Amino acid sequence: MAEWMSTALNIGVGGATAVIGGFAGAYLSEWFAARRRAVDERNSQKSSAFALQLQLMGMYTDLVQYREHLGQSRVAFRARLPGPRFRAQYHQAFSGDQAEVHFRIEDLQALAAYGSRDLLNVVADLDRRFNGIAAALNQYRSGWLAVGDQLEGDIQGSIIVLSLTQKDMRRLGPKFASLSKILADLEPMVEEMVQDTYRGLVGLFHARVKSFGQTGTFEAINPRGVLERIEPDAKADPPKPKPLSAR
Repeated sequence: MAEWMSTALNIGVGGATAVIGGFAGAYLSEWFAARRRAVDERNSQKSSAFALQLQLMGMYTDLVQYREHLGQSRVAFRARLPGPRFRAQYHQAFSGDQAEVHFRIEDLQALAAYGSRDLLNVVADLDRRFNGIAAALNQYRSGWLAVGDQLEGDIQGSIIVLSLTQKDMRRLGPKFASLSKILADLEPMVEEMVQDTYRGLVGLFHARVKSFGQTGTFEAINPRGVLERIEPDAKADPPKPKPLSAR
């Protein structure tokens, strides 16, 4: 009887140990799996943030070049010379197609997780506005090339002297006016985009500091053309999107 009870007790203890061990093993397995998922998600967000920063930096560089080039381009015909001649400053009309930028949905979803809703709205809005500018520049380039094929003139340094008859002016005047209108509309849009893209870059830098412990100084040429060094600040507020009425 005593031997039977001892065997039963041993079986009971062994069963309980097996059950507890099974629960403990399952718990530890899930705990390690959760840690792996957290590490993988964090690494994915870091990579996504870096990719997004590279895209914003590329956009900012393009916009600064657009701003400089627009000032050179708004010179369809600046001054009238004696007789049926006009003077124009030579410029290359945005050689090559201006490429659009499209942020990946995965990168924007990651930004919503480690950044803020305000920063997400700022970055997503930059995507849409930048592509509108690229489309307008491509339209201007096509129009300028079409008009340029019909022009003849002598180059004097950085100036082209065009000899246009009254008939030429009546034929080309509306096209020049259309091109000038595109540039006039683009100038404030590009200037605003330069400012807003820089704000987005700085905001993304601070989000990376806060969420991933990024160290080091943010260095960039600010919209005023001055080298700026911004120290990491985990408490910096993210930029807020502009109201629709202000755009």
